[in-house]
Amino acid sequence: MPCVAAARLTRPNSPNMQGITVSLRAGLIFMVATCVCACLGACSSTPAAAPVTSSRSAASPATSLPPQARSSVSDAHDVLARFSGTYVVVSKVTSATGSYGEEVGSVSTYTWHAVPGCASSACYVSTTSSSSSHYRFTYAAGVFHGVGAGTATCFDQTTSQPTGETVSSALTASLKAASTSTPIARMTGSVSLSTPGCGGATGSGRFDYTLTRTGS
Repeated sequence: MPCVAAARLTRPNSPNMQGITVSLRAGLIFMVATCVCACLGACSSTPAAAPVTSSRSAASPATSLPPQARSSVSDAHDVLARFSGTYVVVSKVTSATGSYGEEVGSVSTYTWHAVPGCASSACYVSTTSSSSSHYRFTYAAGVFHGVGAGTATCFDQTTSQPTGETVSSALTASLKAASTSTPIARMTGSVSLSTPGCGGATGSGRFDYTLTRTGS
């Protein structure tokens, strides 16, 4: 409870009044000191207001995806699971530059084995080829996107004949399912190849691919 003390003193006109005034002043000082001590005691005894806390920890933000995003991820996983088994791959060269001088229009046939898998909540399809190349495919917007590696045959740029040398190559693939079956029975798309070069000359190639499933 607040304490209020007020007094009005007048200047004494006689020696007797001076003594009374001194006593009154001393009394007021005592009253003010007592009031201040009482106020301080009352204030110090009032408990501090408890801090307002939130029931949700700032260190634990919500991690759930919105329904539309969860549906998209689920759909991608389902489609990737359909790309599985053994496929016969027909590859047709559509362009070749630099030291990768394979003849445009030439056709090769390989066998792929596709295995779906997941790790750290991300799903993919791993493929291995009879040509010793390999890819890892993801899926988005109706397209299987593959990144892989393999080997490339070097060609003599003068004679256009193979030199017998092979070098590593980087591969990127873009495939689409040509059937709605489960597993996917047929796929088409393209593959791009780049190589650091044979004898110091870089090379690149592009291919049309057709995949036909032959078994598990």
